[in-house]
Amino acid sequence: MSKLDIRDIKKSAEPTPDRLPPEVGIYHVSFRSPEGDLDGEIKIKVLDGDESLKVQRRSADLAGCPWDHIPPAGQIRILALSTLAFAVVSAPDWFYRWVSTCDDLLFHVFRVCQEHADRYFRGNLGEGPEAKIKPLVVVRPAGDT
Repeated sequence: MSKLDIRDIKKSAEPTPDRLPPEVGIYHVSFRSPEGDLDGEIKIKVLDGDESLKVQRRSADLAGCPWDHIPPAGQIRILALSTLAFAVVSAPDWFYRWVSTCDDLLFHVFRVCQEHADRYFRGNLGEGPEAKIKPLVVVRPAGDT
């Protein structure tokens, strides 16, 4: 009779190059740049609490002035750049060259980053119409069912 060693259970749960933790997602990105058509994979992770605070602090640093002096579009751009700086685990070199220059690239990947985090916290990393979205938080008056 072979015995189960719980250390083996832990080892099998540790990420390997072929198996990423669920908070990391791999996405294929195609981008038509002045250099030509570029393709590659981007790994995006869900930020933890400390990283989220770092995003806010870095956004304030990038602003270079009081936050309320920046137009809303600029605030969103700064937040997107700061978020991707912490959430992108790896990407092709061309991504880093173009993400701060091309708003289409920046905001598309930022949206994917937010959607990945939403699916992670909802416990549903599936995509497409069959992926049912459940509310993460529900608050209602006491006594309502």
